[in-house]
Amino acid sequence: MKFSKLLLVIVIVITAAACSRNSEPTSPENQELTLNKETDSATVFLQYNQKAIVNGELTIQFEGVAGDSRCPEDVNCVWAGDGEVKLNLLKESDSKEISLHTTLDPKLYDFAGYRIVLKILSPYPKSTETIKPEDYGVELVIKHADSDTTKAVLLIDDENDSSVKHDLLNVNKVQLEKDLLIFEVSYSGGCETHDIDLFAYKSIQKSNPAQVTVMLSHDANKDACEAVITKEVKFNLSLLKDYLKKTYNIQDKAVLLLFDPSGKPLRNPVVEYNF
Repeated sequence: MKFSKLLLVIVIVITAAACSRNSEPTSPENQELTLNKETDSATVFLQYNQKAIVNGELTIQFEGVAGDSRCPEDVNCVWAGDGEVKLNLLKESDSKEISLHTTLDPKLYDFAGYRIVLKILSPYPKSTETIKPEDYGVELVIKHADSDTTKAVLLIDDENDSSVKHDLLNVNKVQLEKDLLIFEVSYSGGCETHDIDLFAYKSIQKSNPAQVTVMLSHDANKDACEAVITKEVKFNLSLLKDYLKKTYNIQDKAVLLLFDPSGKPLRNPVVEYNF
């Protein structure tokens, strides 16, 4: 009888230990998220080097912290400081390395039809402790962004330039990939849909090569919100190419003179467009 009771106790202890192990939270390498049109947003916590896969198409990887000057929680500071988080974004063949910040801007980024928002960087620093790179984690909010479809360049006459909208738009980067002119832009908002278009003037400078004035247009739709949004906008230049070939018999290339919505030339205002 004593042996039976002892055996029963051992079985109970082993079973309890197994249950305890099975109830521990797990941290899978990849986290799968489903975000449909009816779902406003999803929140995910990523540890160092961990990935989230959204709708089976967008991969977000937390690559670490580039800098952490946040004020320790046990110290009184004049400034809250800032944490800079490095993320890698990938959708099909389109990839992007971005930085998001806890205090400075940008705190969010639009990519491939999604908006990624940095909510929390943890752990919070203490003056008596050093945080190892692998101990960091981030909480991100993922939601649908404005439409990510590529727009066509719009041809415009000089007398119709009232179609260009002049709300503030910062252009961070420009690149040309075949017929696609790609801008990385930033603007304040977050509460309304912002309309960003690209206009090319029909009248050109008949130099060699010919020069075409191209201007960005930004209509913020009276958005009074103050979140700094950074995103890519893409424009297909095929309509301009066809117009130059048909109207001016330009068959090889043209120089694009790029201006922001305020009418100022971009930092690098000249792009050579080869057909």
